[in-house]
Amino acid sequence: MGVTTDKRVTIHVGLHKTATTFLQERLFPALHDVRFVHPLHVPRDHDGPVEKFVLECLFRNGVCIDMARHARDISAWLDTVEESHVVLSSEAMVGFPTENHINLRLLTDLLKEMFPNAKIFLVTRRQDKWVDAAIAELFRSGLTTTPERFLNYRAGAFDRWNIGLYHGPNVDARDLDWAAFDHYYRRAFGDDAVLTLPFERFVSDAPGFLAQFFSFFDIDPCELPETSERINQRWSQRGVAIAKLVNHVPMSIQRMVRDKLGKRWHPSEVMARTVDRWIPSKKKTFLSPALAEQVLALHADSNRALATRTGEDLGEYGYY
Repeated sequence: MGVTTDKRVTIHVGLHKTATTFLQERLFPALHDVRFVHPLHVPRDHDGPVEKFVLECLFRNGVCIDMARHARDISAWLDTVEESHVVLSSEAMVGFPTENHINLRLLTDLLKEMFPNAKIFLVTRRQDKWVDAAIAELFRSGLTTTPERFLNYRAGAFDRWNIGLYHGPNVDARDLDWAAFDHYYRRAFGDDAVLTLPFERFVSDAPGFLAQFFSFFDIDPCELPETSERINQRWSQRGVAIAKLVNHVPMSIQRMVRDKLGKRWHPSEVMARTVDRWIPSKKKTFLSPALAEQVLALHADSNRALATRTGEDLGEYGYY
């Protein structure tokens, strides 16, 4: 049983590190006749029924979620929404990247059951670049790893995702198969209900990227925000070196300090706002060229299939 509504619903599912923060902070709130809903992975006092439903999808056993109750609550809320279109955006709905996106299928099935007529917006990123950005984000989150550990790369081969509690964040590199992600969304919601675009196109042609978004989801184009601004950027080599030292502090203490002072007072953030502005330093790159090449080689065929399915020339961006 899903929601009953005549409103259009668009669900932006990520991926992580594909301009999600820009879309959520600059674009979606500015859209005309659109109610933007941005669930987080932590509860907030002002959460509405959609946010509460997404939180349960992320952290409850799926078979224990009261779908009928959520459908009633969300339907009743939708009746109070003046806008004709609801855009729901949370990159967590594609699955947690530090846990190999292991819950993508469950989350997709739950979203389909709740919003059967929704459309899906998925943004991909070249796998080697995505891995590099994901590792950089781990350092920002207070964790430290290496590319080999994150990718389970041992003795010249990629191994399975390691669920071990003390192994730290990691993925199965073979499962960074965006074509499989796209295929499952199309299987669940239908070919005509899924738009998949590459992040690289946003970087090279933001107006064209956004024009296709507006057209596919039948949204009135708004005045385009400044797309040259980069939000939530990775730290410089100096910043990462500082983060490695800070990340030796127990996570409980890191969180206590972060909650008290705010993220902007992390030593690496202070470095980014001060020294890095006056004495630029290269952004830290984690993957070696050889390892990046091996990651891409895993997905050359599936990336070609994704390009054929979506009509995007992914070869232009080095996907194969």
